[in-house]
Amino acid sequence: MQMQNEKRNIPHVDSIRNTAADFGIGEWTIRQWVKQKKFPVIMSGRKILINYDVFTDFLNGDKVS
Repeated sequence: MQMQNEKRNIPHVDSIRNTAADFGIGEWTIRQWVKQKKFPVIMSGRKILINYDVFTDFLNGDKVS
């Protein structure tokens, strides 16, 4: 019962296409950054998912690992 009252910390992740649209950045640019390993991503099979918090930190110039 206690789990229902606690807020779950589930990260917001999305595809490259949706991330590009949400942030106004080209898909190709994001794909190049992923290829260069500029920030960590989540792989689900062949699909690449981007954590919005990590991506925002990257765009703000914060160190991401």
